[in-house]
Order: sequence, then C-alpha cells, then structure tokens
Amino acid sequence: MSNRGTEVGNLLPVKTWMKNASIKAVLNALAAGGKEARFIGGCVRDELLKLPVNEVDLATPERPERVIQLLEKAEIKAVPTGIKYGTVTAVIRNNTYQITSLRKDITTNGRHPVVEFTDDWREDAMRRDFTFNALSATPEGVVYDYLNGLQDLADRRIKFVGLAEERINEDHLRILRYFRFMASTGFLNDDKVSHQICIDNAYLLSHLSGERIREEFFKILISENYNDVLEVMVKSGVTQYFLPEAMQTNLTKHLIRVENFVNEHINIIIDPIRRLASLISTNRSNADAIAQRLKFS
Repeated sequence: MSNRGTEVGNLLPVKTWMKNASIKAVLNALAAGGKEARFIGGCVRDELLKLPVNEVDLATPERPERVIQLLEKAEIKAVPTGIKYGTVTAVIRNNTYQITSLRKDITTNGRHPVVEFTDDWREDAMRRDFTFNALSATPEGVVYDYLNGLQDLADRRIKFVGLAEERINEDHLRILRYFRFMASTGFLNDDKVSHQICIDNAYLLSHLSGERIREEFFKILISENYNDVLEVMVKSGVTQYFLPEAMQTNLTKHLIRVENFVNEHINIIIDPIRRLASLISTNRSNADAIAQRLKFS
C-alpha cells in the first residue's frame, strides 16, 4: 500500500489561510526539497466544520534538520521549538507555522515520547489522538483520511484513534483534550466506554505540568459549550486532580447569562480567568495557590 494513503477527493475549497503570501512561501520552501507537505490536524478539521481557522500546522516527510535548511535557504526564520520531537516553527511576516516531520512513537511515558521519523503518512496518523485530528490536506485541498475521520466529523462524534486507554497512556493530556473537543464542537459522547476511561484515568492529570494543564483547560473555558462540559467534569471528579477548588457550576451558569446580556449591547472579550473565578469558591491564599499551580506567570 502506498504511504500516501487514501485519497478522498478535493473536499476543501482553497481558502485564504491556505494561499496567503506567508503560507505559500513556507510551502514553496518545503516543496523545493522534493517532498510533499500537507496541512494537518486542527486547521483541516476546523475548515471542514466551517469554524474559524486560528492555527495552521504542516506536516512533511522531511526530517527536522532538513526543514530548517529549506526554510533558511528561502530566507524564512526557522526556530527549533521541539526538534527532538520533529517540530520546527517557521516565522514569516509576523506569522508562525509549526512544521512537524512525520513520526511514530517508540516509547511513551504519558508526557514526553521518544519518536522515530518516518515517510509514511498513515503511520503518522496512527499516533494521533482522535480520528478527525488525523486528517491531512494538500495545498490544493485534497483530503487524506486514513481512520474514518471524515465520517466521524459528519456524525459529530469524538473517536479516539484505536484504544482510548492506549492513547491516554501515551499522553495524559488527551483526557483534557477529549473534554475540550466536547466543549468546542458540541459533539456526542455516545462512546460510553471511552468517556468512562477518561474519567477513570483522570488521576493521571496530576502528573502533568501546570503549563500544559492551564493551556488546555483555558481552551475549555473559552469554548461555546463550556458550562455543560464543566458540569460533567466537576460531577465526575475529573477536576479534583488539577483544580480541587472547583466545587460547583451555578455561578458559571449565572455568568453565561450576564455575558450574553452584555454582548447584546457591546462586544466583550471572553476571559478564561473570569470564567475560572466563577467556578471556584476560595479565599485569597488559595487563589494564589491556584495561580502558582497552573503557572499563571
């Protein structure tokens, strides 16, 4: 079987984010090496869902050292942000693009994997968290789907790649990512087994850094369906492993009504700190402890 995978067809109309001057320069730089680069993960998912695309990531069979060479040859700044994991960041015209070499996990410990680079797009897809995040697309909009991610998007279903417990053991943050996608998409959690596995393994979140927890949890807090998901997380005990002060969601529901009322008159910025404050009941010293635990500064 070809390592190019299953060609689904030209499903993505070529939008501005796929063809602006900055991304074209990066794609042309990578193409100069003779290997295909594709859009990967969230940008493909969000475009298919007709959601705003805020971050554009790329994948390539090129090794990270070669990616740096190709970018610098095109006079594009290359930052080795996670080079041992295959990630290089291209910086051009105040835009940043993460470029990750195709890879497979050799060993994992729930936080930092040891990876091996590969030329196989399917093999790279198999190491991702959810089927809709394993989608990739060429600059022309041809989508490749190895794991039935398109159907899961159509069915509005969050589905782990392979076994949920294995994916969670590889990276414990995937528990929060599962709830984040519930909050941001409103998708179904009708896979009761995977849902319960996330709850039962929530204790693993205590092994992660405050920065990683904060970044993912704040994405939940600014999501459209955040209150419903927070209620599930609090009642099931998920939050006790990183935010034990989160005891109730009644104030959060009230805050939603206030934000909606104010938004009828002026546009307000959705503030994750404000929403976090509505979720907890504590004093100043405990608030300071939360800020330290989640690495606010």
